[in-house]
This record gives sequence, C-alpha cells and structure tokens, in this order.
Amino acid sequence: MSSQPVERKGSLHAGYAGVLFAAASWGSWTVFLGLAQRAHPVAAPLCSFVVMTTISLLLAPLAVRATRRRAEPRSLRDWWLIAAFGVSDALNCGLYFGALQVTSVAVAVLTHYLAPLLVALAAPVALGERRHPLTLVSVPLGFLGLTLLLAPW
Repeated sequence: MSSQPVERKGSLHAGYAGVLFAAASWGSWTVFLGLAQRAHPVAAPLCSFVVMTTISLLLAPLAVRATRRRAEPRSLRDWWLIAAFGVSDALNCGLYFGALQVTSVAVAVLTHYLAPLLVALAAPVALGERRHPLTLVSVPLGFLGLTLLLAPW
C-alpha cells in the first residue's frame, strides 16, 4: 500500500510544469557550457559540481516537504539506494560533460541517454523488480531511436 496522498488536479498541473521546467533546464546546460567555454575549456568535474549543486539547492526544499508527508520512515536500504543513485547520477553528469569536451554533442547525448536504457536492463538485478515482457524489445528500439534522432555519424 502506498503512503503517498492522492494527487489533486492542481498538483497534477504543477507536476507537468515541473517536468517541463526540468527538461528545459537540463536541455539548456550545453548552451551555458558553450558560453562559459568561449575563453577556455571548463573542467568536466567543475561543470558537474555546478549542475549537481544547482539541482540540490533547487530540489532540497521539495524533497524535505515530500519526506515529511511519508507515513513511515525510510529504511537503511532506501538510504543506501538514494546514496547510490546520487553517486551514479553525479558520475553520469561528469561523464556527459567530459564527453562534450572530446566529441560531438550528438555522441555525448547518445551515450548520456543510454543511462535510462541501462537502468531498464539492470532494475531486475539491482532492485529485484520484475522485468516487463517488452523491456528486451524496447531497449534496442530506444537505442535505435536515439541513434537515428541524433545521427552521430
């Protein structure tokens, strides 16, 4: 049984607005990075630090608010999974910005957006989730779609 409250229509619109804002802000990092690197290259770890710090500062109040609504406290396993997610997300971000410095935007984005596909493959092993029957079909199709969309050649 879920401990989350039932969503109201207003919060549904806020959720859509949040997703739209997140997508637009993440998609704009390469614009800001390009402007910042006009004079000289900016180290990938610094770019990652700025991104992760910005995300943390903006989302920390929302995370605290959501945590207060939970009926039961998180288990130690939950905290370890959250920490692992944070570390892997920071590594993914660092590798993305590093790739932007050594290859084309298309190749960097292609490798970066493989992460959700790899998560779909690893979830049954890492989280003990049941694999959806279409996952093994969807992952190669997703990779093909990314490749055709970005045309890294």
